Amino acid sequence: MAIFSLNGRIKRVLVAAMACQLGILPVIPASACGPFYDDAIYSYSLHPDLPLQFFADGNLGLVEPTFARSYLFVAYRTLYGKPLTVTEQNQALSLWRFRLGTGSNDDDSASELWLKARNKAAAGSTGLAKLDSISKYRQVGGEDDYNPYLNCTADAFTQATKTLQDKVTKYGAGSNEVREWLAAQDKVFCHCGGRSYDYSKKVTSPEPPFPEPAPASASEEVKQERAYQIAAAHFYAKNFDEAAKQFGLIALDTTSPYKKISAYLVARCLIRKATLSSNKGVDQVALLAARDKLVELQNDPSLTSLKESVTSLLKFVGVRLDPAVALTDISKRLVSGTDATFYDDMEVYVYLLDNAFKEDSEESATTHKVDDSKLAAAMRADDMTDWIWTFSSDDQQSTDHAIERFRKDKSLAWLICAAAKLKGNEPMALEILSALAAVPKSSAGYVTAGYQQARILSARSAEAQARAIIDTTLKVTKAPSAVNKLNLLKLNLANSLDEMLALSYCSPALVVGEAEGAFLAEQWAEDDKKKIVAYKTLAPVLRPEAAVVLNQRLPLAQFLLAAESERIPRGLRADFAQAAFCRSVLLHDSASASKAGLLLRKSMPALTNSLTNYDQAAPDSKDFSAAFMMLKNPGSRPYITAGVARTTAFNHLDDYQDNWWDAIKADTAVKYPGKDFIKASELTKAKAELTVINSASPAANYLGKVVTEYAKAHKSDPRVPEALHMVVRATKLGATNSGTSAMSKLAFQLLHQNYKGNAWTLKTPYFY
Repeated sequence: MAIFSLNGRIKRVLVAAMACQLGILPVIPASACGPFYDDAIYSYSLHPDLPLQFFADGNLGLVEPTFARSYLFVAYRTLYGKPLTVTEQNQALSLWRFRLGTGSNDDDSASELWLKARNKAAAGSTGLAKLDSISKYRQVGGEDDYNPYLNCTADAFTQATKTLQDKVTKYGAGSNEVREWLAAQDKVFCHCGGRSYDYSKKVTSPEPPFPEPAPASASEEVKQERAYQIAAAHFYAKNFDEAAKQFGLIALDTTSPYKKISAYLVARCLIRKATLSSNKGVDQVALLAARDKLVELQNDPSLTSLKESVTSLLKFVGVRLDPAVALTDISKRLVSGTDATFYDDMEVYVYLLDNAFKEDSEESATTHKVDDSKLAAAMRADDMTDWIWTFSSDDQQSTDHAIERFRKDKSLAWLICAAAKLKGNEPMALEILSALAAVPKSSAGYVTAGYQQARILSARSAEAQARAIIDTTLKVTKAPSAVNKLNLLKLNLANSLDEMLALSYCSPALVVGEAEGAFLAEQWAEDDKKKIVAYKTLAPVLRPEAAVVLNQRLPLAQFLLAAESERIPRGLRADFAQAAFCRSVLLHDSASASKAGLLLRKSMPALTNSLTNYDQAAPDSKDFSAAFMMLKNPGSRPYITAGVARTTAFNHLDDYQDNWWDAIKADTAVKYPGKDFIKASELTKAKAELTVINSASPAANYLGKVVTEYAKAHKSDPRVPEALHMVVRATKLGATNSGTSAMSKLAFQLLHQNYKGNAWTLKTPYFY
């Protein structure tokens, strides 16, 4: 029955009452539109490497200042020599799964079981239609405001199912007692989702009907349970004042079996009113009233069975009425390693920090301000909170504070905090470097200390020392993010093309779909459930930093040399070979094109005939032969692709227009390696070649120009009709600019004027 549905474990209470203020409630998934492309994540910035179990177990890898605060808490504990217990690890993992969207404080199976039991009972009752689904979420603000919270928890459906089964057993499935209770309970749960909103008309529907009071002739049992159902319906409908009034009346009925729980639920109504009435913040008046009511309940000897829930709600209220005191108390419990309410305290601790900084956990800033002076003082006085605040900030004040704290207590946590902020030229850099060098390999912070040491040394141009530290650190970690960031440091120190190529390809930490954001993959949640003993090693991809050098700063001769290198992973050599060929053609270097063609034959034997035709073509048909081949192969482009390469077959059109090429845009934001070994004359030559390549962009314009000019002079070449058809196709399925439409029209006109009745002409009815 609904009585028990409002009285679950405190975790359920917290979830229902905190709502959007916590910022961690499960939300209704939104539909997304494509196209969606895969993206390589080299090093995580918001959370540690997957599986998260390794991090929870104390294998920190590389700790980043940008990690979400729930991970920084675990890092702090571990760096101070207090790794999580097994119980704490499991609770931390549960919280992370929930926050990452794969775990929930609600159990979908409970509502499904309710629907199954409800529909079975309703099948034998007149006037009760079958229900296919039930909404558990309601909006915090207006019904047109997409900010949902979990209104009806699993406990609500579990207890309703139990009550229904008890009534069926007592009265029979088709009895009036079951039918009337079930009809009333439907009017309780219909308020879980509340009013619907018509976006086209911008109109909100009326609130669904409430249960009717029991008739005067009904039994006392029916009257009492109906009164409770009415109060519960108002509770779910966000009519908190009315719900509190109804529960208060029930609490005064000494004969009601719902007397005790109703007294408790008056406080619940006040809490929901304080936290869920709007998006404008917490109603302090309602919260104070809730505290007074809870203190009254706590002192009532007849309510000892509700003591744990009352105490938990008092804690919840205290967090909002005096966050400074609450933060200090919770932090002490979390740091002690003996926290019996670890999950809830960790959850609330993160909420307190988010609320103090006025930030969403998923959109953290790099500078933090706390307006509440009392809370700010408490945060600075608490070492863990002070560390998290400072470590995740990047202003000069945080740098000065980190150095001051490190010099005061010499702890590993504050050493890493201070080191992460140095640029390398500061007076205290040598002091920090010396301390970092003293961190033992057995330390959980060794990898982070090694990375920061190598980074600072690199900035100070102590390249030999930096390389040595990188190599030593790489020997003690397999964490993908750490490995990739260490190798990126090394890549930036490369002093030869061969060394650069050796470091240009790496196994990403994860490959994700664009629809999932930049930090999670669809399969990670499933992997997280498995017993994984090692980090996954994914197929290597090209780093974007290296791609900038290879595509924009190497002249053709060097580009060809790179294309021949055994350093390139076998599966990616085809992309390099085709880029070398395409680039050579655009630069009108037929000798280099033939040389690149030899590499291309090895990677793509199917292109052998086309490449042979190119090699054997007369000088005036070389460009056309190359263009004809490229038009047949939409994967052609004069550059290599960083990250996840084009997944569509080289000779197939990509459904989302990832076909041929556009101009290579200069990427001045990426710090590129290789500045020491690429000569100034080579850089100048590469820049000039890039200008030529970009002048032949987008591909449809360049290929169209080659084909149409050739078509005018070689009308009898049997390849021309097909080539003209493919030009029109390319203008619609590749990159375009203001001149592309005219090129499409020209190719279309030549095709229809000179090749009437040709099969390729018939396949080209339009140019627009």
